[in-house]
Amino acid sequence: MKQKQLRKLAISAATAGMLVGLATPSSASGHSERLMSDHLAVANGTVMMLGQKDGMFNDAYNMLAITLGGQLAASPASEQASNEEKSVMPASFYSELEQGKVPGASVQIGSALSDLKAKEGKPEDEYDFEGGIRHVYGNYHYGVPYVEDEKEEKPVTTVTYHFKEKPTVDEVRHFMGSAEESAGAEGMEFDYLWYSKGDYEVFFEFPAGADKVDNVTVKWNYS
Repeated sequence: MKQKQLRKLAISAATAGMLVGLATPSSASGHSERLMSDHLAVANGTVMMLGQKDGMFNDAYNMLAITLGGQLAASPASEQASNEEKSVMPASFYSELEQGKVPGASVQIGSALSDLKAKEGKPEDEYDFEGGIRHVYGNYHYGVPYVEDEKEEKPVTTVTYHFKEKPTVDEVRHFMGSAEESAGAEGMEFDYLWYSKGDYEVFFEFPAGADKVDNVTVKWNYS
């Protein structure tokens, strides 16, 4: 008697229901119950097939393997890896934002403006914005508030990064979760994904109705 071989195929539960028809050759239709008990078991999403090295059932196995080759269920871990591979920004980028840091920035919120200028020199541009001045260095904009005493040290309260390659709104939600606010005020040109983190906030800005994010800001709730 030829020795039986144990073969395994990982499948989804939905696919398991197809197996009897695929794995049982038409010439053996009268013995389907025996074939099921002797040659096929489905447990925890795994198909275990016992068949001869050659012969009728081996042919059925090969047919099953070919049929299911493109339909095997992906594990949650592989799906997550696939999503990360397709994302514009890596998961680590969003992880740092969650901690109140803008990846690649010369300084972070809470730093002194003098520290920024010591590292980067004179800014490329400066402009007024929401009660303060933003200092532009490439794709990074650093905001400081107006202070009455010009000699007083000015803290960096916002750090904004303008994306070179823009992620989608769906990507941001995938890594950051559901936004607490998802739209700007009526009549505004931009929408926002807003995340409150206690001492600081993270918000993503994009043109109203668009699906690509223009920039992200970490804002220190300075007082």
